[in-house]
Amino acid sequence: MAELRLEEVQYQYQKTGQQVLKGVSCCFEGGQLCAVIGPSGSGKTTLLSLMAGLDRPTIGELFVDGEPLSRMDFDCYRRERISMIFQSFQLFPLLSILENVCYPMELKGETKKEAEKRAKELLELIGITKEKHKRFPSQLSGGEQQRVAIARALSSGARILLADEPTGNLDEENTGHIFRILQDLAHQQGYCVVVVTHDLQAAELADRIFQMKAGQLIEQKSSRCTRSICSGSST
Repeated sequence: MAELRLEEVQYQYQKTGQQVLKGVSCCFEGGQLCAVIGPSGSGKTTLLSLMAGLDRPTIGELFVDGEPLSRMDFDCYRRERISMIFQSFQLFPLLSILENVCYPMELKGETKKEAEKRAKELLELIGITKEKHKRFPSQLSGGEQQRVAIARALSSGARILLADEPTGNLDEENTGHIFRILQDLAHQQGYCVVVVTHDLQAAELADRIFQMKAGQLIEQKSSRCTRSICSGSST
C-alpha cells in the first residue's frame, strides 16, 4: 500500500523568516483515513503543500513509498503519484462531468474509449448516476460536484489522496457522505487519504486525527494508540 512519510520536516518563510513547521515526523499509510485539524495559520496548508509537491521543506525529507521526494521529478509526482481534492471542487466548467473525469487519463495518453470506460466506473463508484454524466458542473449540487472531483482525483491512478477542506462548502448531510466515501476508499480500496479540515465532527470519522499546533503535528486519535506526538521533538 502507498505510504507518505515525513522526517524532521521544517519550513520557514524566506521573506519573513517565520518558522511554520518545526521538525514534523509522521507516517501516513494506505488503508487509513487521516484528518489534520488546527486553527487558521497553524501550518495545515503548508503541510499539505509540501506533501503535494507544491513546495519543498527548508529542512527534512518526505518519502513516498520509501523513495525520497527530493529525488523525484516533481511534475511526474504530482501527475501520477498523488491527487488533490479541493474545497472549491476545481472542475472545468465547460466540460461535462464525464469529460472532467476523463481529462487526467487522456493527459496520460489513454484513448478516449479507455478513458470513458474507466470514468464511468469511477462515477458509479462514488454515486453519480449515468443520466448525469453529460451534465456540466453547474448543473449539479455542491455535494455531487465534490463527488465528481473525487472521481477525477482517482482517475489519475494515484494511490495517495490529499483533500484540502473538501467539505468546506457543503452542508452537514453532504459532509457526511463525502467523508464516508473517503473512508471507503481508504478501507476498501487501500488508498492513503489525508484530509485537512476545520470540521471536528466530520474528522471523528477518520482513523487517525492529528492537530497542527505550534509547528508540530500532535496525534489526537489513532486506531493503534490513544495519543502520541508525531514531531521531531517532544513538548
